[in-house]
Amino acid sequence: MKDKVFCFGRFGNLMRWLAVSQGSQLLRKAASIAAVFLLMELMLLLMMGDYDNPWVIEFMMGMCAATYFFIVLSFFSGYLGGMRDKRKRVGMLMLPATNAEKFVAMFVWTVVIGAVAALVSMAVADTLRWGICQLLRWHTSFGTGMEYFLTNICPMRAFGANRFSSVSAVGMASAVLFNVWLVWHCSLFMLVGTLFRRMPTFMSFVVSASLFLVGMYCFSFVSDSIFAWLDGSDIHMTTFAYVFSAALVAEGLLNVWLSYRLFCRLTVGGGRWLNF
Repeated sequence: MKDKVFCFGRFGNLMRWLAVSQGSQLLRKAASIAAVFLLMELMLLLMMGDYDNPWVIEFMMGMCAATYFFIVLSFFSGYLGGMRDKRKRVGMLMLPATNAEKFVAMFVWTVVIGAVAALVSMAVADTLRWGICQLLRWHTSFGTGMEYFLTNICPMRAFGANRFSSVSAVGMASAVLFNVWLVWHCSLFMLVGTLFRRMPTFMSFVVSASLFLVGMYCFSFVSDSIFAWLDGSDIHMTTFAYVFSAALVAEGLLNVWLSYRLFCRLTVGGGRWLNF
């Protein structure tokens, strides 16, 4: 294995091993997510009563899209979930593969395949909600809401559907900044999830909230100067958005690299709270 850092043959064997050892866990998780989405949709419809305005389903799908994003964040922070206890960790560390192959395999299985499974769960839940409404003749004017849901989770939703040519430079820069900020959050959750062994998702939210408060405190000292520089200048606002986006991209890549370096230092034992 010293001749190659990453071999697709070994990576494929790793993915098959994960499918066999953690496939049932993924199915249970997908079923739980579908149940959560179904209950959320039914509860929101109950809160709306007999109000059949089209914006109701748009609001409902917006709430589901926000929930989906938090679920994906939990996947990023919990991508080492298959290595939490000692037995599973020994099994993973003893596999004939490099650290790079194991790191990518755990990420693909937990985050990528998990996100796809959650998307399928949402489609199943929305179809069940539609079927229940049709059987009960309740909110029958609402069809399936997947179109609205996919619009809400579209990375460039801020541009608007089929309106790229009409978006201003400031609007496009703001959309890029917002989406880069979301991706940066994912990398932060991944780093914190690599560091903490217990409650990685909760600790990720704590770290994220702490960084936000510290950032707002530091920003308060320079906010007047920045707002004065941005006021009334599209060029300045666009430049600020793209420079800030570039900084977030660089910091996000650093988070992923640090996650990998920490992953390479995983041991069988580990601490009570930390993975080391």
